[in-house]
Amino acid sequence: MRPRTSVALILAAMMVLGAAVSGDAARERWPKSASIGTAPIGGTYYIWGGAFARIVQEKLGVPTTVEVTQGPIPNIKLVDAGQQTFGIATNGVVYDGFRGLGWSQGKKHENVRVLLPMYSAHFHCVALAKLGIRSIRDLDGKPVGAGAKGGTPDIYFRRVIDILGIKPSRIVNLGFEDMNNQVKDGVIVGYCTNVGPPQASIVELETTHEVVIFGIEPDDAKKVQAKFPYMLPGTLAARTYKTQKEPIPTLVGFNLLVGHKDLPEDFVYEVIKAVYENQDRLVAAHPVGRELPPERAAQSPAPLHLGAIRYFTEKGVKLPPEVYPPESKR
Repeated sequence: MRPRTSVALILAAMMVLGAAVSGDAARERWPKSASIGTAPIGGTYYIWGGAFARIVQEKLGVPTTVEVTQGPIPNIKLVDAGQQTFGIATNGVVYDGFRGLGWSQGKKHENVRVLLPMYSAHFHCVALAKLGIRSIRDLDGKPVGAGAKGGTPDIYFRRVIDILGIKPSRIVNLGFEDMNNQVKDGVIVGYCTNVGPPQASIVELETTHEVVIFGIEPDDAKKVQAKFPYMLPGTLAARTYKTQKEPIPTLVGFNLLVGHKDLPEDFVYEVIKAVYENQDRLVAAHPVGRELPPERAAQSPAPLHLGAIRYFTEKGVKLPPEVYPPESKR
């Protein structure tokens, strides 16, 4: 019996060693370092991206840097070109970019794959209370900020005012911190954003000034949705900001983590797994970290990465055929 036991132990040890070697070989294909494209400092993307980068670095051992960009469109371009490992973008920007529509102007960014459905993004605006502005229609004829040029807030703002016939006297494109300063200095009356609330810059502004926060009324939201189906009527919950006592109707989309299609499948799988297992770190960084719905993977506006397909399938998410990428053997 002893010889058999010894043989069994040896075989078991060989299997463990083989698995370890196989695992090491797989990790050799992983990126030696990674980067995540976010948005200007002060926005939710930058905060969420920082927490994500720490998870990847500490849990998977891959040094990860947070890159300040102008938002979703540059992130899509950089990921598609293989110049950035990860990027954060809104569902509408991803939808258009993959298909060569809208901002993409006929160029299809077909190397982009969706890794992870993130938090909802709420379109909303802020203005100084003393100015008497109470709705987006009150911005007609006034100077207003819309975030970085080409960022999602800028794109959505311009779409909304075009559909609703609103004509500001001037649209200023700056980072959120700079827009706060321009509001305080009276250069602009306020600004609009499209983020997972609360927007850090609005929180800062309302600590020093009396402000009004507003969104888009339901009838107007339906007009926008009729042209852009991924911009959904929704609500900014009461007390999202300290000065906001009631729910505010507006438009809602959701954000996505994307990566290049050639990222190793097992690397992407482990990244997604690490994020879900360390979700408390996202929550500690920003309240939107609580929102990480796996089922939203089924609503992806572009193909999922094979690593994401593997992870969400294991978790029981029923994925429709259209979210499977061309490289899938399905």
